[in-house]
Amino acid sequence: MSTENYQEIIDLANAHIEGRLDDQQSRRLESILEQDPEARSVYVDFLHDHATLHWNEVGESSGQIIKMPKAPRGRLLQFPATWLGIAAAIAISLSAYLLLNPNHEESTSFAFMEKTHAARWASGDLPTSDGARLSHGRLRLVEGLATLRFDSGAKVILEAPAEIELVDAMNCILIHGTTVADIPDTAIGFRIETPSANVVDYGTRFAVNVDPATGATNTQVFEGLVEVEHPGSGELVKLKTGERNFTAGDRVGEASAAPDEGVWAHPFRPAKYGPGWTIIPSQRDTYVHAHKITGHVSDVLLLVKNSDDVKGPSRKTYLGFDLSSIDPEKIIEAKLFLHFAPTGWGLASNVPDAEFTVYGVSDSALDDWNETSMTWKNAPANVIEDGAALLPDKVAKLGTFVIEQGVQRGRFGIRGDNLKEFLQTNKNDGFATLIVVRDTLETDGGGLVHGIASHRHPILPAPTLAIRLQD
Repeated sequence: MSTENYQEIIDLANAHIEGRLDDQQSRRLESILEQDPEARSVYVDFLHDHATLHWNEVGESSGQIIKMPKAPRGRLLQFPATWLGIAAAIAISLSAYLLLNPNHEESTSFAFMEKTHAARWASGDLPTSDGARLSHGRLRLVEGLATLRFDSGAKVILEAPAEIELVDAMNCILIHGTTVADIPDTAIGFRIETPSANVVDYGTRFAVNVDPATGATNTQVFEGLVEVEHPGSGELVKLKTGERNFTAGDRVGEASAAPDEGVWAHPFRPAKYGPGWTIIPSQRDTYVHAHKITGHVSDVLLLVKNSDDVKGPSRKTYLGFDLSSIDPEKIIEAKLFLHFAPTGWGLASNVPDAEFTVYGVSDSALDDWNETSMTWKNAPANVIEDGAALLPDKVAKLGTFVIEQGVQRGRFGIRGDNLKEFLQTNKNDGFATLIVVRDTLETDGGGLVHGIASHRHPILPAPTLAIRLQD
C-alpha cells in the first residue's frame, strides 16, 4: 500500500470517527474497504488504536463519554465476517465499559453532598453544591453544616469550622473540627483518621473533634461501639454508648463517662457593628440555668438553651441597661445587638434553625436584680418548669430572631416599634431589663448551648442598645 493510499484511509477514518464524512467521502471509504483487504486491516487497526487511547483517557482523566462512530453507509455491511468480527469486538468492549462507567466523575466518585445548611466554604478541591458527587479531595467548611453521604451508607455531618479529606467510601481524614457520624450495618468498619487517632466504627452514631491547634482528638459515642487506635503505638481503646475518650501525644486516653454537652468548638472574633447610634452597653448581665450544671458555666458568655428534657440544663439570659442618661420620650428608633460566639458545648447538629425571643420586663419592681446572686428560682418573671416560658403578665414580647442550624457566631438582635415603645413607656426608673430565651428545643440530648458575649468578655462587645433620639 502506498503512503498516499494509507494517508487517505487515515484521513477518511478520522473524518468518520469525528462525524465529518459527507456522502461522497462515505462512498469512497466503502469502496476502498470493500476492494482492499490491506486497507481493511489498516482501518481496523486505526479504530482499535483510537478506541484504546480514548479508553485510557476516559479511565484516567477526561470524564468524557466515548461515542462510537456510525457505520459507513451501503455495502460495508456486506464485508467478510472476519472484519465485522473484529469491529464488533471493539464496539462491544467499549459499549460494556461505557455502560458500567457512564463518565469519569461517576466512576471515581464514592460519596455525594446530601445537603448543606447555612454553609460557607473556603477554597477546596471538591464541589460543594447540594447533590454534587464527591471523589477523593478536601472540603473546608467555614460556617454552617454539611451532610455527606458515602456510597457505603455512612453519613457524616461536618460542623463548622472543619476540614476533611475524603479517601474512599469507607475512609476519611478529619484534619480539624467536628464530625458527627451515623453508620449503618452496610458501612461497619468505616474509618475516620485524625492527626492523633484512628476511629473505627462498628455500627454506631458518634462524634469526633480535632483541635485545630494541637491535633488532639475527642471521640464520643452516642450509640453503638467504636475503637480508637493510636496511629503510632497501635494502642487501642473501645468506646460504647455513653462513653468518650481524649487522645493526644503518644497515648490513647481511657474510656470515661461522656458529658451531656461535649466540648466541640472554639470561639473566635465576630464582626463589629457600624457607627451612627448612641451606644448603651449592658450594665448588668447574667444567665440562669435549670438543675445542676457540672463544669459548663462561663464568666464571659451568657448561655441560652432549651433542653428537650424538662429536667435538662436549660438556660435563660438576663440583660440590664441603664437609661438614666437619656429622655425615653425622645427615642425614635432602637436596636438590640447581641454578639454570639461558640461555647464549645453540645452539638450543633442536634439543634435545628433556632428561634430566639427577646422580652422586656414590664414590672419595674423586678428590675432590682443582682447578676451574681440570681438563680433559676428567683430570676424575674421566670417559669421554672419550662426552658423558654416566662410569666406573661410580667413581660412584653419585643421581638424574635433566628440563628440557622450550625451557625454559632455573629451579630444578631432585634429592632422595631415593640422595642422602641417598651423603652419609651416602661422605664420610669431609668433601667430596662431584657430577657433572651431560645424557643427552639434540641432534637436530641446534648444539643448546642448558644453563647452571647457579656460585658465581661475580654474581646467581644457587650449586649448593646443602639438608640437614636429626636433632636
